[in-house]
Amino acid sequence: MGHKVVFSALYNESDEFLPHFIKNFLNFTGADEILLINVNPGRLIPLPLIHESGRIFLFNGSISRHRLGHTLLMGHIESFDYALNNIGNFDFFCPIASNSLFFRKFNFPDVFSDYSLPKNNGYVSIDNLPDSWWYNNVKKCDDFMHFLKNEMFLDNLSGWQIEGFFSSKDNWAAIHKNQSNITRSAALVPPDLNFPFEEILPRSIILKFGTSQMSSICHNFWAREGTLYGNVTISDILWPNVPDRICLMKWFERSFNNLMTFAVIDEWAIDTVEKIRMSIQLKKSPELIRTLSFFDSLQNSIRGHLSFIPFTQAWPGITDGFSCAIKQDAISIDRKILQFNTGCHSTSGSSSAYLYFEASRDVVDIDVKLSYNANSVLEVSCARINAQSTDVAVSPALEGYVYISPLRGSPACFFRLRFPLNDPSSAGQVMSRPVIFHNGVYRVASVAVSAIIGGYHEYYIRHEALPSDVDIWLGLPFYDDSNYTCLIDITYDEPL
Repeated sequence: MGHKVVFSALYNESDEFLPHFIKNFLNFTGADEILLINVNPGRLIPLPLIHESGRIFLFNGSISRHRLGHTLLMGHIESFDYALNNIGNFDFFCPIASNSLFFRKFNFPDVFSDYSLPKNNGYVSIDNLPDSWWYNNVKKCDDFMHFLKNEMFLDNLSGWQIEGFFSSKDNWAAIHKNQSNITRSAALVPPDLNFPFEEILPRSIILKFGTSQMSSICHNFWAREGTLYGNVTISDILWPNVPDRICLMKWFERSFNNLMTFAVIDEWAIDTVEKIRMSIQLKKSPELIRTLSFFDSLQNSIRGHLSFIPFTQAWPGITDGFSCAIKQDAISIDRKILQFNTGCHSTSGSSSAYLYFEASRDVVDIDVKLSYNANSVLEVSCARINAQSTDVAVSPALEGYVYISPLRGSPACFFRLRFPLNDPSSAGQVMSRPVIFHNGVYRVASVAVSAIIGGYHEYYIRHEALPSDVDIWLGLPFYDDSNYTCLIDITYDEPL
């Protein structure tokens, strides 16, 4: 039988990440796989990307999408409708998330083998929904439930993640046929009881009006300790016993400079990871030992060619022996700023370093010192002596940030932060939420690389260039129990 597959992505990421998203798809799929990229109404599509490949179709959808409710499902139905009118013949349809990426080849025979197995289990009677998951909300919506039974003729519901929900064109046609019913039913759900329609209705409709044939090709990692929103780790990418049908994972950082994202976008990294995964799967220890030795040597050689400068090097008048500090005892934490007396100022006129306090209303002792003696060194001590906030049980509690600027505008660069190994817990705490602040907007920075080198745990943070002369700021958090020392360096893509 034919196996042309149409994938549908409701793209919610940046223009900068779009070429990487497309490249990931093209690297892991073949000539019979097509990707529809449905962007929000009114969003300008970067024209150079439209002709990236004959297998990529970008278009503006007509539906504004929201996390809960029916709009995400309607977006994929809209993409299915686009495929019917623009792609020609195809056999299967599969929604994917724009924060999921392929990590190995989409292999149609493996997916079809699982798809062909009947899947009649996993549903619950609409009259006896369990007290769990989103069913808690669904069962409270009497009018919605009545509509499902009497207008859509659904007797059972079956939850299933929409990311990687692979099924036939005919099965998806049954969902497409119900689009007006889906829109009508959404109006019957009170806002405070909303739920993701795309997780509940597609499989329920297929089991009633289609076949029981479907598969799931995406593995979702939900929130877990040490990751942001269940982000994919290198161990996940190297997973040797992953089910044959699984070729996508979620969540990935939407940045090419994130190590896991790089590993599934860069061609050299893709080939290397696949060879290592196969060696692990086949238990080829000699190959793994040679690979480990090679990468150790490669890493040591590469590090010898890295060129970093102290973070404060561009501060005018700063020489060896410079230091400044803010030390206050029993200070009540409310939203305010304390500026260091560095003698240097940013483009905004503020000091090149300052403390920004959150509104915790805790009382703390704070002692923060910046110094320069061959290295730019930040020393932070914060101890809570009296909890005034309503969430007194929370510890560690975020009390504020140390913001420092390299005073060089906003060029592309990497920050390197080094923490002594004798206090690894502090490093993890600080690097759980570093931020980059620019022109009134801040974002949580992702760590591109981390490694143990010499006596330090090193972290690298990427900043992409911005078309602005306004200075950027690196913000490092401090908590009610912070006590850390950090060496901060910087390297730029282009010499300044």
